[in-house]
Amino acid sequence: MQALLNTLPRAIPRAEITGLVLAGGEGRRMGGLDKGLQDFAGQPLVAHALARLAPQVGTVLISANRHLDAYARFGCPVLADASADFHGPLAGLLEGLRAAPTPWVLCVPCDVPTLPADLADHLGAALLHHGGRIAMAVDGGGRTQPLFALLHTGLREPLAAALAQGERRVEAWMRSQGARCVGFESTEAFRNLNTRAELALPGLELRPMIEADLPGYKTLRDAMLQAFPDAFVSDEATERQRSAASYATRLPGGAQGACLFSLVAMHRGRVLGAVTVEREQRGKKCHIAHVVGMMVAPEWQGRGIGRSLIEAALARLRGQAGVEIVTLSVTSSNAAATHLYRQCGFVTYGRLPRAIRVDHARYEDQDLMQLTF
Repeated sequence: MQALLNTLPRAIPRAEITGLVLAGGEGRRMGGLDKGLQDFAGQPLVAHALARLAPQVGTVLISANRHLDAYARFGCPVLADASADFHGPLAGLLEGLRAAPTPWVLCVPCDVPTLPADLADHLGAALLHHGGRIAMAVDGGGRTQPLFALLHTGLREPLAAALAQGERRVEAWMRSQGARCVGFESTEAFRNLNTRAELALPGLELRPMIEADLPGYKTLRDAMLQAFPDAFVSDEATERQRSAASYATRLPGGAQGACLFSLVAMHRGRVLGAVTVEREQRGKKCHIAHVVGMMVAPEWQGRGIGRSLIEAALARLRGQAGVEIVTLSVTSSNAAATHLYRQCGFVTYGRLPRAIRVDHARYEDQDLMQLTF
């Protein structure tokens, strides 16, 4: 019996698998840059993905929707999306299924430089053991990773039909086709790099703030109030008396439901930067959101963390139904911050003179800025 088990296939042969690197997309959280071509640790992001993927498959394709010549320099056939309207990863996946010379396609995103070296083996073994035509990864934190998937090319027609009907959700479509979920121990191996700051500072992570981050958030805010008292309406002496728990108002649903989310820039367990987005609650104004509490630790400024936080916040806001206008206010004398916001698309619509009383004899004006989606 054991001898028979030893003869059973434990993985799909690599010669039967085509690797597909998904390099399309608008790069919203990276200011519209083509993410796969951005430098990370001395070479473009897509080069890292190719190096990790190639040993696991027989041949490799790249799916892209711009800068096709640049991607062709990596020595792999480049597939252009049939549509120029950024229909999302499913459109690139369809082109890969159509072009693949093998029965199976292993797809990965271009922005994960540490993707698992045993991705094909684990996904393939699950399909051989349990049956099915799709297997997608689940990381060590229990989160599904549908862009790390092994698919049979026989799914071309079902996918084409779904796209024609307006489907754009990768995981939803895969589940509709009976996808198998395959667990992996690592979470870090699946972490994608979405912002310029993450590229420039390896180990930096931009993510939603959670309750466990509140002590670090308070530490950062206290330091900012001390270093830049002119930039905040709140005063240092009062805010230092606040507990870390009191900043739970900046978690989703806080501030009587107004807080949509806060993002933090984390590096080695430390909060280096943060930004909060709130939404108007009154019915006639709920199309307006406000950026508040934008800050980056003084010694970490000038590294793109602030811009990455704003771009990430705007990318999340574009997915919020009904939000049409985003506003913020900035101390008029803070030229660097004003320049950053303008680069991100904000325009000045007014100025409030003497908006901040720094002390009994000195005031600061505030510029009022907005961005319209």
